[in-house]
Amino acid sequence: MFANVQAQNNQTIKFEAEVIQMGYDENKSLLEVYLSFEAKNLPFVLVESGQGQALVPFAANLVKKGINGAEESVWNNAARFSFVVADTAEVKSKSFVHLLRADVPPGEYTLQLKTLAEGDFKEFRTDRRINIENYNDAKVKMGDMLFATNINRSTDDQNPFYRNGLLIESNPNLLFGGESPRLFYYTEVYNTLPIQKYISYTYIAESNIPQPITGLEKKVEKTAKGTDIVVGSFDISGLASRSYFLISVILDENNAVIAEKSKKFFVYNPNVQVITTVINPEEAYLSSGFSTMPEDEVKEGLEQLKAILTTSEQVRLRQLSELDNKRKFLFEAWQTRDPNAATTVNEFKVLYTERIQFANERYGSRFRPGWKTEQGRVILKYGRPNNVTANNVTENEKPHEIWSYDNIPEVGRAEFIFADLLEANIKELIHSNVPGETYDPNWRTQIRKI
Repeated sequence: MFANVQAQNNQTIKFEAEVIQMGYDENKSLLEVYLSFEAKNLPFVLVESGQGQALVPFAANLVKKGINGAEESVWNNAARFSFVVADTAEVKSKSFVHLLRADVPPGEYTLQLKTLAEGDFKEFRTDRRINIENYNDAKVKMGDMLFATNINRSTDDQNPFYRNGLLIESNPNLLFGGESPRLFYYTEVYNTLPIQKYISYTYIAESNIPQPITGLEKKVEKTAKGTDIVVGSFDISGLASRSYFLISVILDENNAVIAEKSKKFFVYNPNVQVITTVINPEEAYLSSGFSTMPEDEVKEGLEQLKAILTTSEQVRLRQLSELDNKRKFLFEAWQTRDPNAATTVNEFKVLYTERIQFANERYGSRFRPGWKTEQGRVILKYGRPNNVTANNVTENEKPHEIWSYDNIPEVGRAEFIFADLLEANIKELIHSNVPGETYDPNWRTQIRKI
């Protein structure tokens, strides 16, 4: 029976990986890699005990570029994972989670993960660029959020999934709903002593709407004790099937945000029905303000929208010449991005307008509005960064800023480097790890003063 499972395999042992980082000590941070294997994809064979066993050769390697540009391995792990099931019934639905840990210095790395080729199975590999943070730099910081199907108190400190008196049943595929009606979360907060008291505010929001969903938010007042944990759960059984964000914020006594983390997850609740109202597209356009919008407003609106247009939308826009067609394009572009067509307000358009206003206030000048700058474009497309490190007065380097994002959808942790290379008070993007953006891992050579 187990031999049949192997014969039906697709010839690669695939896995999903969730990469988490937390604080460790004054010199290093903790890197955790949660690997999820679906039992139906594993090469089970019958062993003497009567159980099915799958042995999976796996290798992990963390590398960074040395001074001469060559890759240098700073941590590696090679092992043969053993997975056991009692019978073939478990193979259909069971999944296994394996955890790898490494303590490494802060910096930029490439994480290489792969199941090795063996027998009839081919190698399956995934590489990720990651930026390990320094959690010991005196600033209040939060570790990455860990999602789980259950979290219980425990004294089993030998269990690999034990952390700070809790046993965390992690869920690396980030899918909830159905048999997993509660989303459990865990993260850590560091360097809180200087603020003495603070508020931990955690909530769930829809992907394009920053406001918390009614009933899915929690506020807890806390007394600082250096390192603390934020842990809890939400009942997501009533959410419709789509993607959401869990957002955790640390507020000081004046209600100002001093640290924030967000993480995307997915819900599949086929029994939750979404009520939609069918509206005639032509009638909706004619009754909107777009149908009579002046030409100069249409032109500016299209320019502001370019930062988030898809490739096909950009091609279509270039083919338009008539003003009314451009008006319709603008109307439809916003309509397709409306996260809740049943409401009278396009919540994403409201959010985007706030981004424009912020960019104008922060980066505008008498020569051009802020949304037309490189920093403005990035804000329009990805939102405001979680952290900005400004280096405007240095002896050996030109003025530059490092923007960090905790979680850009479908990218994860991201970084943008803006530099004033001509020292003319104009910063341009010189590096980012986001696909499609300017990429230069040796960007520091550009900002070095000669």
